[in-house]
Amino acid sequence: MATAGDSPFPCPPASSFQTLVDDNDPRITYSDGWLVEGAPGFECEATAHGANGVSVTATLDFNGVGVQVFGTVGVGDGSPSSTYQLDNLPASTFVFTENGQQNYRVPFYASPLLNAGNHTLVITSLGTNNSRIWLDYILYYPATNELVSNSSETSIPLTSTSPTSASSSATSSATSMTHGASTNTVAIVGGVLGSVVGIILAIIFTSIILQWRRKHADQTVTVTPHDGLVNKTAIPTHSVSASTASMPRTWANPISPVTTTSASQSYPAYAREAPTISEYWSPPTYEP
Repeated sequence: MATAGDSPFPCPPASSFQTLVDDNDPRITYSDGWLVEGAPGFECEATAHGANGVSVTATLDFNGVGVQVFGTVGVGDGSPSSTYQLDNLPASTFVFTENGQQNYRVPFYASPLLNAGNHTLVITSLGTNNSRIWLDYILYYPATNELVSNSSETSIPLTSTSPTSASSSATSSATSMTHGASTNTVAIVGGVLGSVVGIILAIIFTSIILQWRRKHADQTVTVTPHDGLVNKTAIPTHSVSASTASMPRTWANPISPVTTTSASQSYPAYAREAPTISEYWSPPTYEP
């Protein structure tokens, strides 16, 4: 038997996310009516099981959350059909339309997301010798922590494998380059737009600050000298205190000292002629 390393088309890799079951794996139970052939360089492990009759079956028990089936439809196989019964779910039917080419890695079946646990898949061929399927390999998906945490989804991240004919060529590299270029373009455009918006906001902010400073710089405070005495403009009321003490005064004839007391008078501070001294203190009278 050829190995994966003998074929230019390697079998899908086994990992913690998917488990490979080749058509020659003993975990698959075949009924009578299958034959084994292979195309080195095109089929996994260079082998495939062909359904040589109607109602022949292949059964796989697995523990996981999903499963996929891949196979070959050759030139002259017509339009083969098959059914896929998973546990007690409704059966799924696959019908291939002949295209006159040898088709490899054709996806025959992909299950919905399943509850983690043991499941049974039964494959039944509905064709005849002139309309048969060729089972190449099966992938099932163990219940890893990541898949279980995404159990709210209705599908699982199944392997995407496009049917390949003998004359087809891969274009995945070109697709990856295009996608990378698109991603870089989006990043560049986003950066430029962010810079432009930042500059505009800075200009607006600076303009507001300059206008505010200019407005306050133009305001002039005018101070008018107080001229209440001239214009008879009222000014705040204030209190004036006059205080005298007993003190000797010299007159033509000696007299007794005059004692005065402290007086405090409050009056409106409006303009008027200065009071004469007689309003506050009168000199004593005396006889010569």
